Amino acid sequence: MTRFRCPRRIALSLAALLLAGCAATGARQDVPAEVRAQERWDALLAGDFVKAWGYLSPGARSRGSAEAYAAQMKARPVRWKSAEVLGVECPEPELCKVTVKVGFTAPANMPRVGKLAASSAVIEKWIRLDGQWYYVPREIGLSR
Repeated sequence: MTRFRCPRRIALSLAALLLAGCAATGARQDVPAEVRAQERWDALLAGDFVKAWGYLSPGARSRGSAEAYAAQMKARPVRWKSAEVLGVECPEPELCKVTVKVGFTAPANMPRVGKLAASSAVIEKWIRLDGQWYYVPREIGLSR
């Protein structure tokens, strides 16, 4: 019986090509929901709404383009100032609730007050599809 032996250099080169392909497409499997949530919030804080759109579930993304999402986010009167993932609870293997403390400013509805600054804990729903975690906006929601 003849065995095929792959020299180590070739094997390493193939592995490097595969990893480079993943990096080029942005596909990263098995990244925890809390890491993806923080990455999404980092994109929102940086004003990179097109990047943040990529973290939405496929159902949410099917409702509009990245450019439309970015325009909607820019038009909001609330301005996010900080975001920190506080914890995650996964009642099912494919569903997690991520708690994020979000700092923000918003226009006051009172004359001569200007903007109000506050922070609030937000609970986000994340689903895993094909090994990747996605944010499910409240408009779409999940009944669980």
